[in-house]
Amino acid sequence: AKTHHADLLGDDAESADTTAACMACHGPHSLEPSCTECHEDRFEGASEFIHMRSLREGDDPNDPSSCVACHGAHEPGAGCGDCHEDVYDTVKESMHGPLLGEPGDAKTTEACMGCHGSPHELHAVPSRDAPLYPLNVPNTCGKCHFDTVGDGPLSPEQLMQQRFMDDTHGHALVRAGLISAPTCVSCHGGHDVRS
Repeated sequence: AKTHHADLLGDDAESADTTAACMACHGPHSLEPSCTECHEDRFEGASEFIHMRSLREGDDPNDPSSCVACHGAHEPGAGCGDCHEDVYDTVKESMHGPLLGEPGDAKTTEACMGCHGSPHELHAVPSRDAPLYPLNVPNTCGKCHFDTVGDGPLSPEQLMQQRFMDDTHGHALVRAGLISAPTCVSCHGGHDVRS
């Protein structure tokens, strides 16, 4: 696997184009890269997101939560399972285990993003914007488990949605907005999803 920077470098490491590509990140007088030079849009409002907090004081490539930790610079970076090994192991043994690939590959990262959202915009759960904030859990789980498409008989997913929404828990959570009401995660687990 290559990083997106490899496309800039090409095959000839001695060419003027390669030197210019190196300078784009490192500058003429410093070896410290600056991701903000090209990716400024990623840093707007970054301090509110979990994986972007280190960027409040500037991009430190040695900080485990900095850009190169996930994206790499000269070689591919890590995936979710590389840094969150214990969570990866738990999910791998759960009902969601088949969705995962190896710890650092794109398949695993995509599976994590399905519940948690983009690593660039990952909110802490107490934030109302977090996909796993209690009021958002039915919609987050529902992306995969509540199938509302089709005109025929109700699918198992539709029955599950109807059962939750017509239940006391669904009424309390979704209709009354009580964040202390049970959600999908309350019974089925989070990373250790049970049937």
